[in-house]
Amino acid sequence: QLSYTLSRCNDTTSGNSPFEGGTAATDPYDERYDYGPCLTGRTHSLRASAIYQLPFTSNAFVSGWQVSGIVQTRSGNALLVTQPSGISRSRPDVVPGEDLIVNDWKGTCTASGCNYLNTAGFVRVPVSATTNATLRPGTYIHDMARGPGELNAHTTFAKSFSLRGATRIQVRADIFNVLNRANYNNPQTAINNANFGRITGASGSRTFQFGARLSPYSSCPSILRLTNPRRFFPWRSWPLLSPWNLAFRNRRASSATGAVAPRNRSSSTTCTASVCPFAWMSSSRSTIFLGTMTS
Repeated sequence: QLSYTLSRCNDTTSGNSPFEGGTAATDPYDERYDYGPCLTGRTHSLRASAIYQLPFTSNAFVSGWQVSGIVQTRSGNALLVTQPSGISRSRPDVVPGEDLIVNDWKGTCTASGCNYLNTAGFVRVPVSATTNATLRPGTYIHDMARGPGELNAHTTFAKSFSLRGATRIQVRADIFNVLNRANYNNPQTAINNANFGRITGASGSRTFQFGARLSPYSSCPSILRLTNPRRFFPWRSWPLLSPWNLAFRNRRASSATGAVAPRNRSSSTTCTASVCPFAWMSSSRSTIFLGTMTS
C-alpha cells in the first residue's frame, strides 16, 4: 500500500491555546504580519506499507512466518526565528544574499550538535530603549527556513500457533527504526540563545520489542455480541425507524408472520412475504434482526 500527501496549511498562529502551540499575535493591529505556513504543517508526506507471507514450508518452525513493514518520510516544518523584545514573537531581519541554512549542514555535526541555520543570515531589529519593543517588524517570514525532514522504517516478524480449537497465539518481534537512522530535531530558533541555529538532539536509535497476542475463538458471526440487546437498543420502538421495523425476537420464538429466527450461523434465514430479515446477529440468548424490511 502506497500513499502520498501534498498539503498546504497557512495560519496566523498555530494552535488554539498555549497547550497546542498557539501564541499571541506579534501586532494585534495587523494580524496579517503573522500570516504564513503552519508551524506544524508538512508539505510532503509519503507512506508505504506491505505484508508478505514467507514461502518456507519445510518444517513447522520455518513455516507460517509473516513479515510486514512500514516506511514513512516527511518534509520539514516551517521554523519561526525570534529575537528578544517587548513584543511577543518579534522576528529579526534577514541579510540579503545570505543562505539561511548551512550548505552540507550534516558535515558540521559533532558530539554536541550540528550547525543548521546560518547565523550570519540574521540580524536583530533595533528596539526602543524605553519599552524594549522592536521599532519596526522584522523581515523574516517563517517560510524562509524549514527544519530537517524525517525518514522512519519499521518492520515486524510474526508467526501464529494453534492452541486449542480455534484459539491461536501470535508471537512477534518488532523492530523500530530498522535503519538506525538519526532523525534530527529542529534547531534552536531564539536568536539570543547560545545554541541559536544549532541542532542539539535527534530521535532514538534502533529498538527491538518482543511480544505475544492471544486470539480467543468466538462463535458470534458479528463483531458485537450482546446478551440483552433490549438494554442497548431503547430506540427499537421509535416510529421514525419505520418501515425498517427493528425487531427483537427470542431465538426459539417464531414471529407472528411465521418467520423463524435462525439458530446458528449455518441456518438459512427465513424470509416471508411480509418480513425479510436481511441482517442478523446471534448471541447465547437472543437473535437480533437489524433492519428487517416490511413490505
